[in-house]
Amino acid sequence: KQTTDPGTKALAEFNDNLYWNHGVRIFQLNADGAGMTLINTVPNIVTDLKPFTDDNLYIPLNYSTQGYYMTMAGVFNTLGDGVCNTFQFMTAVHSAVPTMWGNSSQNGIRSNNTPTNAGAWSGLTNVGSSYYNITDLIQKSGALYIMKEDMPYYLSSAGAVQNDLAPELRSLLANTSGKNVHLWKNKLYIPCGEQGLLETDGTTNRFLNPASYCTNLIDYVGRVMAVASDEQYLFI
Repeated sequence: KQTTDPGTKALAEFNDNLYWNHGVRIFQLNADGAGMTLINTVPNIVTDLKPFTDDNLYIPLNYSTQGYYMTMAGVFNTLGDGVCNTFQFMTAVHSAVPTMWGNSSQNGIRSNNTPTNAGAWSGLTNVGSSYYNITDLIQKSGALYIMKEDMPYYLSSAGAVQNDLAPELRSLLANTSGKNVHLWKNKLYIPCGEQGLLETDGTTNRFLNPASYCTNLIDYVGRVMAVASDEQYLFI
């Protein structure tokens, strides 16, 4: 069921097309860029859209509703029955064996090399404290990074959860911290707290808070809502 105004939660490029959701509906941008086509309506609000190397677009519907995937031919299939088929966020990690990761709870992640096979999802790996929710997943340099309300985490090459990337963000605890994390020039840009934006290459951290660059705007109170980029510039 659709809420009053669920908005758009996910965008993805897949099969040379742009797809996005509005609540339970999934749209495709028309070839001329001047309109959109309704592709399908699913049982619950879409929480992410993620393509994988198997030429499918994965469509999680949060923890309580079985997810879907769409083929390049536009055919929709459920994730099937097995270890897990309900996720909030997903992301593909391009290591030696490409792997899809997803969080099947507010605190737990699973992996699968063949995500159409719901029975092949791994056991649950808990990330940090259970009372801080996962807010996004992203891959960088063949590793998985897990954004949470308190700080970002990542998996080591041995698959162990690490919390030494930016523990200083704990003081900026917010339910939107880590949402819409963005990868640009092999650096992560992490929205945090009420007004913060952290840049990290995995070793060096630097705050790029918009308020720090706004001359004579002492009443600036803007939260970072989204980050995007092209070949030259980062847009906040």
